[in-house]
Parts: sequence; C-alpha cells; structure tokens
Amino acid sequence: MTLGNAATPSTVNSQVVRTREYLTEREIERLMAAARKSSRYGHRDATMILIGYRHGLRASELCDLQWSQVDLSAGRLHVRRVKNGSPASIRSEARKSAPCDAYSANKGHPRTCL
Repeated sequence: MTLGNAATPSTVNSQVVRTREYLTEREIERLMAAARKSSRYGHRDATMILIGYRHGLRASELCDLQWSQVDLSAGRLHVRRVKNGSPASIRSEARKSAPCDAYSANKGHPRTCL
C-alpha cells in the first residue's frame, strides 16, 4: 500500500521491514538541488552528496575527506574507512569526477588533489 510517494512498511516478527534501503537517483538529484540552494557552500555540499551516493561512503568518511586524498587525474579517491579501519582506494569513471573537477576549479585547488 502506498501513500503519496511513500511506501508503507510491513511488519514481520515485530521488526519493520523496509521496502528499500537506499535513495533513488531522482531522490539524490532532488537532495543535491536542495543543498545547492540552501547554503553558501551549496556546490560543495551537493558534490559531497554525489560522492557519498556513488561510492557508498558514510557521513563521517565524507566529512573526513581532504584534498590530498583525491587524485582526479588518476580517478582515485583514497578513503579512511570508519569500520574495520582499513583504508580503501576507490576508482572512479571519468564522468563521475566532473563534479570534483568543477569544485576544484572554483576553489583554485590543483587538479590532482581534493
């Protein structure tokens, strides 16, 4: 049963069963648009939302990112993972790095670091 755009969860064994565990691409686009409008740092916030969505990062991992952890020319993002503490190197497609390229160009950072 749905109410508007939201799906009503069903209950099994006294636990709530969710219909899905992720945001859709359309929901991410709407979230990014809201972030762009809502603050002085909207472009940065929208870029962080996109990176988090595409690479499955936790909020704390996103907040911990530094320019030195991203190599845009190689398409790599080096992340210090929160759980299990093992660092990860994430490879990205060229089209996925476009928001980072735009953000670094606006901030005057060198292309090879985030």
